[in-house]
Amino acid sequence: MNNEELKKLLNDFYEGVTTEEEEMLLKDYFLTEEIPEEFATDSSFFTTLYTAQEPECPVALETNLMKMIDKKAEEERIFFHRHRTRQRWRWSGGIAATLLLLVVLGYNLATFRQTLPKDTFTDPQEAYLALQATLREVSNELNSGLSQWSETKKEIRHINQEIIQEIRQ
Repeated sequence: MNNEELKKLLNDFYEGVTTEEEEMLLKDYFLTEEIPEEFATDSSFFTTLYTAQEPECPVALETNLMKMIDKKAEEERIFFHRHRTRQRWRWSGGIAATLLLLVVLGYNLATFRQTLPKDTFTDPQEAYLALQATLREVSNELNSGLSQWSETKKEIRHINQEIIQEIRQ
């Protein structure tokens, strides 16, 4: 394996995108080949990774861990026993809040159905004429506003021209 291939493979390994076959290639390379100086750190890493023995566990460690687990289990049992009343109140409060929410929603839905707007016209021709009259009125008001805006725009231009003339003099 040349240095460029090795660099690419190592880069992929450290980014966590290598396959098992590529990792085995790296393992075999670092454990069997003579390694260039620039890859000495990587070589020691792979050597440690693949040849390390399981560390010995201290004799008292298992006993101490079991004692700690038993102690924590007892603390947990006592903690939850003390707070059981709170949990019951929270559970009961949650049920009460849900029931209250359902009652309020039911009441609001019933009220909403009663207050739906009703038709104001029974004859479609009358409704059409009323709509036409309303749209005509809106159009007239809009045109009136546009003409006023046009006049105001002319006045502003005239005033701006006067100001420019005064500034130039």
